Amino acid sequence: PPLPGCLTDVELQKDLLRYRFGFQDADIVTLTGQKATREAIELAFLEHLIAQAKPGDVVIFHFSGYGSVGEGKEVFIPSNGTENALIKENILLMARCLATDKFSLIFDSSHLPQNRTYLGNLKIRSYPSSVANLNPAELTFAADIKTRFNLKNKPSNGVILAAAKPEQIALELSG
Repeated sequence: PPLPGCLTDVELQKDLLRYRFGFQDADIVTLTGQKATREAIELAFLEHLIAQAKPGDVVIFHFSGYGSVGEGKEVFIPSNGTENALIKENILLMARCLATDKFSLIFDSSHLPQNRTYLGNLKIRSYPSSVANLNPAELTFAADIKTRFNLKNKPSNGVILAAAKPEQIALELSG
């Protein structure tokens, strides 16, 4: 089911970046609805963040939506479905490719599958079930990134904010 709070998150994040931190509209890329596919999210990260960020730049990546687990990995569910789930570790790996260590990754979802969509009047941001099979392209994405970018000893110094620990659920207020 749709999570309308995710669209609210996008608008609030854009306002925060613009009006509190002085980001320009051209520096903000948002993918919502059917545009938020696995391929589009990874391409935006590669082309907008990795290719353009310079040392000292501030980079924010914010995923708001459903999470789950697939093949023992924490995943995020994009608009093109569970068969195209994004592996959390791949996002962390892409963050290590950034030319700046001033980055924040915000994960507003949870990865504990829930067979219900509501907890009282709160919507659960966990997909109802585990993802059975991850996309082969997503499974080889990490190897492709490691080959493309020399990451042998590059540490990750950014900040990661998560709405929930692996054993917790994230909730949103139902409209």
